[in-house]
Amino acid sequence: MLVAPDWTIIVKGNGGPIEDVDQNGTVKWAFGAGNSFDMDLGANGDIYLIQIGSGSNSSVVSLHSNGIPNWRYDGSGVIRDLQVGSDGNIYFVESPGTNSILECLTKDGSEAWQTKPDGSDLADNPVAIFGDGTVLAKSTVHNWSKTADGRIIVVTNE
Repeated sequence: MLVAPDWTIIVKGNGGPIEDVDQNGTVKWAFGAGNSFDMDLGANGDIYLIQIGSGSNSSVVSLHSNGIPNWRYDGSGVIRDLQVGSDGNIYFVESPGTNSILECLTKDGSEAWQTKPDGSDLADNPVAIFGDGTVLAKSTVHNWSKTADGRIIVVTNE
């Protein structure tokens, strides 16, 4: 469940549509999201969600605040831990496990960057996004982050 800038509630039922519900309980719009999870909200009210595709591939879907689809980014593996940063970029982990990749999309759906430190495993570790654009992910091998200016900071666990 998300609270939109206009104070409506955006809800997603199990296997059902995403709905925008006003304070009176009236559904303003609905989007057939199919098999989806992990939603987040941009500062402008746009909604971002992970939609499960065929096989083990997932997509990031962007909806305008009125529920109309904006863009879709098709991943090459499982996508999870979707978050929108204060910079408006969309961050997520693709193919959790020993082949984990941390990715960043701009708010228009273009790939800004992706990184995969050697030996990273983000299977059970969340990603944190800080106000200055720094992204931090803790793996079983490294604590690492990629800053807004593109630097990766790695500290080996001892």
